[in-house]
Amino acid sequence: MRMNIIFSAIVFLVFNIPGIVLQISHIMNSSDSNKLSSILATNVFFSSPLPLYLSQFLIVSLLSISLFILSQAYFSVKFSRIVHQHIRSELFAKILWLCISNAALLILNAAYFQHSSHLTSLFRMWPEHHLNILLCWVIILLPILYYFWATRINRLTQFNVGILLVVTVSFYISAEEQHHTNLVNDDSNASLKPNIIIIGVDSLRSDLFQSHMPFLTEQLKQSIIFEHALTPLGRTFPAWNTILSGLYPINHGARINLIGNNHLVNRKQFLPSILNQHGYRTIFAIDETRFANIGEHQGFQQTITPRTGASDFIISSIADQPLLNVLSLVPQSRWLLPEIYANRGAAKTYRPDAFNKIIERDLPPANEPTLFAVHFCLAHWPYYFSTKDQPDFSYPEPYYPTNLTAADKQLESLFKTLENKGYLKNSRIVFLSDHGEAWTHESPSFSNINNEDDIYHLQEYGHGSSLTSNSNHVLVALKDFSKQESLYQNILKTTSLADITPTIISELNIATNQTFDGLSLSNKQLPKDRFIPIETGTILQVDESNKLNIDEIVKEFLDRYELNSNGLLTIQDPKIEAGLKAKGYGLRNQTEILKVFKDSQFKLFNKKYSTFESFVTFDELANKYSNWAEAWCRYYKNERQECKG
Repeated sequence: MRMNIIFSAIVFLVFNIPGIVLQISHIMNSSDSNKLSSILATNVFFSSPLPLYLSQFLIVSLLSISLFILSQAYFSVKFSRIVHQHIRSELFAKILWLCISNAALLILNAAYFQHSSHLTSLFRMWPEHHLNILLCWVIILLPILYYFWATRINRLTQFNVGILLVVTVSFYISAEEQHHTNLVNDDSNASLKPNIIIIGVDSLRSDLFQSHMPFLTEQLKQSIIFEHALTPLGRTFPAWNTILSGLYPINHGARINLIGNNHLVNRKQFLPSILNQHGYRTIFAIDETRFANIGEHQGFQQTITPRTGASDFIISSIADQPLLNVLSLVPQSRWLLPEIYANRGAAKTYRPDAFNKIIERDLPPANEPTLFAVHFCLAHWPYYFSTKDQPDFSYPEPYYPTNLTAADKQLESLFKTLENKGYLKNSRIVFLSDHGEAWTHESPSFSNINNEDDIYHLQEYGHGSSLTSNSNHVLVALKDFSKQESLYQNILKTTSLADITPTIISELNIATNQTFDGLSLSNKQLPKDRFIPIETGTILQVDESNKLNIDEIVKEFLDRYELNSNGLLTIQDPKIEAGLKAKGYGLRNQTEILKVFKDSQFKLFNKKYSTFESFVTFDELANKYSNWAEAWCRYYKNERQECKG
């Protein structure tokens, strides 16, 4: 039997060697370029839970590989005996079965995870819903059952059976919990306080709504949509802090991804904290947490997310292994592989329905007033996931439309969960996006009004890297709010994500001592246009192919962050100043954008006419446009030298 196990291990290695080489290469490149140096800092590493998380991943990996190799080795003997009359060579029959079983594993991997690195293009033979895929499952699982039976008195087998029983029991318990959480008390909506539901869709463009997102489109037909909604900073973490605090980034402090909570405004400022004081339960759900540590500091009592922190960065980037990929299909992988299951950050293995199942399981019934905020990150870069859907190669990013379709199905599934748990009987719903998305060929050009030959053109890709990008336009829509007439009066006025919290506070008639930069969208005196301070994130440059240079971005970003004792990543304090200097700053209204350059010159862009004016000094700007100068110093008086004179 020892030789059979060796043969099984060799065949397994041969079939997996291409993917293994890619994984090792990735790790070596990360180590050589110091990408992981800040994460694996020895002075913090062993005092954090990261070693425990890495050990869990390693144990699950080794156990799954060992079980596969051993079971196939045992069954290859049985197979050689079954086919003895047709294949006289016992060794050949054993190797034949090992090749069949390993090929079946790669076929399953390719069927469910079409972007996997493991010879997917060669083994993608059938879609996941196919009779032959069922046969592949039999080829994988039958030897495992046979192995348990054939070695039923083996201690190692007993240990494996014990693990199987634990998984089975956990499945039963989770099913029971799911059953009970779906039961809604008839009196659950007796309170007059409405549920507040905020639904965010990441990287959402408006040009594909009707063609690829029918459910969202139907919901928006029943909502009040604000046509001129803007994000003050087109990155998820700053945008959501704006949504929840009613403040612009310059005032709430989240101007860089993963900045420490000590740099953020006091938690009392955030909507969840305010609603906590008025009897609300507060829950936040998001399927990608790498650069968005949102939770307790913002006042949320419960978070529904993949495992957050450094382990997410490390494990999800190296976990593309056929056995683990297939294992991640089962719900128990939420505990076995928490960095992979339902994690949008692990794009190759992300399955949208897994995140919805977590929400369905963890969201309690609507038996008390609840603020539930959820953010779906599927439309975000890298624009693919483990999908069977076909890309649209007529579109600049072929997988982006597919992602929108899948995200729309997530929204539909979410609403079924909300309805089953009683939330939709009495609720106020906000639909929004944290930012849009821009393609390079759409990058705007502006001509100098004093010199038509002077053209300003900046290549834009993605989001959050340009003040003039159309990706700064976002979705803001309100459904089932009570002050309908006032809201309709304001749909053509300038709107900001900072307006969400003041609007909800006004809707609930809550008195608070907190002040906001944003304004209630039900305010009848809401100005038609107003100045909004805007910033970029760290500016990301595109390469010669007009795409992001991902290797350079990862190297630059991970080098900024450090591991904390709680296992989370935060930006190193000494690097905050450099990060702030690498950003762009400006001011805007509906049609114009004021941008400051590093030499303290200003340009005023007009989006309507695609023109700009240049101002060598701030005084020159102030002399011609005093309203822009006053608004600029209203927000940047503590940071800009020209406002301190």
